[in-house]
Amino acid sequence: MKTMNTKPTLKLALCALALSGLVLTTQAQTPLYQWNFNGSGTGTGVPNVTSGGGSLTASGTGSFTGAGASGQPGDFAYSSTSASGYANAGITTAGDTLTGLSGLNQFTITFWLNPFITYSNQPAVSGTTVSRFLQIGPVSGYDEASINTQGAANNANAGISIALNNISLQVGVGQAPTFIANNAFASYGANQWVMVALEYDGTAISANSSSSLATAIGNGAGDAAVFISTPGNLGGPIMLGMTNTAGAVVSPGLTASELLLLANRNNPNRGWDGEIDNVGIYNGLLTTSQLNALTTAVPEPATVTMLGLGSLVGVIALRRRRS
Repeated sequence: MKTMNTKPTLKLALCALALSGLVLTTQAQTPLYQWNFNGSGTGTGVPNVTSGGGSLTASGTGSFTGAGASGQPGDFAYSSTSASGYANAGITTAGDTLTGLSGLNQFTITFWLNPFITYSNQPAVSGTTVSRFLQIGPVSGYDEASINTQGAANNANAGISIALNNISLQVGVGQAPTFIANNAFASYGANQWVMVALEYDGTAISANSSSSLATAIGNGAGDAAVFISTPGNLGGPIMLGMTNTAGAVVSPGLTASELLLLANRNNPNRGWDGEIDNVGIYNGLLTTSQLNALTTAVPEPATVTMLGLGSLVGVIALRRRRS
């Protein structure tokens, strides 16, 4: 009887595991917060990485039972929809505030979007076409009505806002969301997953020059960069200058206790009609390779792990057949 030499098989198995580990670690940077809404397959929105606090609660018409970006069983997304498209939809951290963002002056925020209707037809309220994707601020909530507008002194309690304005991306850091990436969603339609990434360097010497962004993404012609990407295809960067008319670089002004809302604002009349998945907040500026890894991180990490283990089993089985 032929005896199987286990050493080559072991080496191949280790190689398969290494390959699986490589797939799992290509993102490199660890997020401060990350929500994939899976909650061990229950769709509860429990964050899988957090430095403190951060469990999410669906409000109004929102739920955690949407189909996730991977399309795999057990992958859920936050779903915000109703007959009117915006009726009290949104997620709030309630009493479980984000405690890991204090003093954050360089950050990357990423999330996936899947609109139920086209971007240009998103709900219009009070004569506007603005729908909020994400906002972070003090416990009263980030809201342009309560912060200073562009050109005024920075408000220490202001936060971060990322919104849709018709088919353009509207971003605010430390002041009213007046910085727009024009027609950023012109190429995308309903029922299509795209990833949005915002990188901001609050330490830049000017709004039009960031050596840190130049190092991270190869473009420093601004102190903020926006990427709109489809699965496996990193877009951008779209460079933005976050400054006021006095020329001062804007600081986010985040404190030790912040509130996060998705798919709306605290006054729920800026709703997003669609799904949001895989929200991540990172301390620092992700590189293009790290961002690209995020665009290919579909299916979900757990599924990728199974794919890696499947490769390992396949390698062992093939080795046995050849022995």
